Amino acid sequence: MTDIETRVIRTAESRPPGPDPVREATAELRSCPPLVLAAECELLKRRLAQAARGEGFVLQCGARPATFDGATGDTIRHRLRTLLQMSALLTYATSLPVVKISRIAGPAGNPVSGYRSAAATLNLVRAFAAGGYADLRRVHDWNLDFVANSPCGASYESLTTQIGRALTFMRACGTAPEPLRTVELFASHEGLLPDYDSALTRADADTGRLYNTAGHFVGLGTGTRAGTGTGAEELDPARVDHAATISNPLGVVLGPDSGHDEALDRLDRLDPAREPGRLTFLVRMGGGPGSDRLSALIEKVTAEGHLVTWICDPVHDTASDAPRGGASSRFDAVRDRVTAFFDVHRALGTHPGGIHVELTGTDSGAGTVTDAPAAPGLSHSGALDLAFLVAELYRSGTGAGR
Repeated sequence: MTDIETRVIRTAESRPPGPDPVREATAELRSCPPLVLAAECELLKRRLAQAARGEGFVLQCGARPATFDGATGDTIRHRLRTLLQMSALLTYATSLPVVKISRIAGPAGNPVSGYRSAAATLNLVRAFAAGGYADLRRVHDWNLDFVANSPCGASYESLTTQIGRALTFMRACGTAPEPLRTVELFASHEGLLPDYDSALTRADADTGRLYNTAGHFVGLGTGTRAGTGTGAEELDPARVDHAATISNPLGVVLGPDSGHDEALDRLDRLDPAREPGRLTFLVRMGGGPGSDRLSALIEKVTAEGHLVTWICDPVHDTASDAPRGGASSRFDAVRDRVTAFFDVHRALGTHPGGIHVELTGTDSGAGTVTDAPAAPGLSHSGALDLAFLVAELYRSGTGAGR
């Protein structure tokens, strides 16, 4: 029994006698079908291993706020559209398969209602992904509209024109494969409620291995530590213990103050077998001293023989980098972090594995970072500006690693 399961039991035992809504909700969850399957989690692990080896690139998008409040069909579709547009640009620019991960909002209160909302969200996203909404030609048309209306459109025209020519060439050759119409999409989950995660942790019938079936990719610290500037060092030990028992691929935040000792401790605790694709580091540092710290981190982890996926999380803590400059200045800080992330990997000869982006689901104009400082996110236009930046870094050779 893990620490998190023990704590759940002790919490339940300490409650007064009589009806217990939490206990009843947890019991109901244990009888509910899994939201994701073990085979899907293993597929994602293989995809992340490819990214760690320089054979892929990860695009992880989250929603702000990270709850189901306001998660209507329209907002879900809008965020999915942003992810698809970014992915199309990055796939062409990197010449690599892009691993697409979208975070499912966490249960804000009642675990059962959270489960039902997550199930409905996944059902809708899967329908969009398989029903033609993700058709690459449609996505390209969206990008053309964005470029036509963007203040920076002139600098984006070259890339979109090249993508258009590639699509036209395939069409002229009679090549219209099914993958152009569908998309492989994975779900990430932030472990916030011990009762919820414990109830949805199941043993795979074929292997007996445990999986948190609330999502394919389980994040530790990606949401609960947002804006603290301290990163993964504050992780709840019980959550770390539970994460060590499950076989999902895991994402761990390394904040501005994280050092290589912390990173190696996480690796030893969560990936003792050094399984490729098991552990992803989401780094919230870059630029100035942050670049030196990141370089030392990557060098130390690589020297120890660990193959992890490095993802840049540039949006969090931008308020501290640009406290008086507003949204535009904060986007400049995001740009600086991403550029520094790629510069460090280029200098070390390692692979920048991907980017993590928080999306507001709004469109406030080009290159904007919106929402509260503790929970920032990029507008639709800001996210696409960032995708074009990453594309340019690759096209200029900065993204080349291994």
